[in-house]
Amino acid sequence: MKRSILLPIYLSMFLITLSIGSYNPFIPLYAEGFGASYIDLGFIGMVYALPYAILAGVIGFITDILGRGKFFLIGVLSCILTAPLFILSSNVSDIILVRIFGGVAYAFLWPTVEAILSETSSIKERVKVIGEYSFSWALGFLVGPFIGGFILEKYSFITLFSVSLIIGLGALIPTAYSLKNLKKILVKSKNKLQNFLMIKNVVNLTFLRKLVQLIFVNFSYGFTLGLLFALFPVYLKSLSITPFQVGLLFTIFGLTRTITFLQSGRFSRICGERSLLSLALVIQAFSLLTIVYVRGFILFVGSIIILGLAMGIISPVVISAASKVSGEERIGTAIGLIETMLGAGMTIGPLVGGLIAEKLGEEFPYMVGFLLSLTTIIPLIITKGEKLIKYD
Repeated sequence: MKRSILLPIYLSMFLITLSIGSYNPFIPLYAEGFGASYIDLGFIGMVYALPYAILAGVIGFITDILGRGKFFLIGVLSCILTAPLFILSSNVSDIILVRIFGGVAYAFLWPTVEAILSETSSIKERVKVIGEYSFSWALGFLVGPFIGGFILEKYSFITLFSVSLIIGLGALIPTAYSLKNLKKILVKSKNKLQNFLMIKNVVNLTFLRKLVQLIFVNFSYGFTLGLLFALFPVYLKSLSITPFQVGLLFTIFGLTRTITFLQSGRFSRICGERSLLSLALVIQAFSLLTIVYVRGFILFVGSIIILGLAMGIISPVVISAASKVSGEERIGTAIGLIETMLGAGMTIGPLVGGLIAEKLGEEFPYMVGFLLSLTTIIPLIITKGEKLIKYD
């Protein structure tokens, strides 16, 4: 794919995630200002991931029928509008509604962009392209919290959300440019009724069998990510890790994952996708096990670097692999199903992890994540004789 097509998409996603990332870590503090309890905060986190889990697959399927351009634009606009909606919030219930809206916006944007990139790149370069794309949005989430923290320290939440809106509006320029360039190559249906009948392919067992390994991998990925962002900060606090050190650990995680995104294509060419995913899951499991037993900031730095390495490999490889096994006419559906399992993992992880932490102890959710990661390797191993990716 030409860089003139890729770069506007990357820039658009960077600005969107920079906008979201500037306020996202601080929403619990914003909700707390309205009297939110810990139960409220947990519910706010859950409703953010739940719409993504429900809608990502549906929207991916619909884009296979109606085309992807309009859904890309809707996703960008919805993400931009989330910031001013927070300004209009006056209680916890309003914040919950805005969080639901944000989850829906994610469901429109992420699967659509990933399908566009997969559809317009060759199989050979796809992991590299997805890795670069992952780097662009991860960089926004990496830089955003620094901007948000600086603004909150000197100003207010209203200023923060206003700046976020301005940054988001800047994404409309590269979005419009990319849509103009992609207009001739984006999938557009000439016979919507005929394409609607493709729904039989969604429940086709052969199609689903090709995706089942990747579905398990992405669920495990989402489960771990949910534990990390919903429970890990509280776990660290209980071990006398300061808030500054907690923020530094998440920065290190984001930086490691972001750098690894860029190298995922090279790793895939060296190891192969099946072997690379198996290795990444082993690394993910090991890092979760170390979290259970290590104590002290320096040792946690090592654990979080290892985890960032594993998760930086898994995401682009899974997306690329899903797009390859689906066939060109079902890329949106395949990626949507994969992203649905990510959302399911991020929804179930905090809920199950929170219950286990309350009943058994704060370290046990990571033991569950460790076991889940190892279990996820099994489908990859028992089908070793078959190719993970079959080219038609």
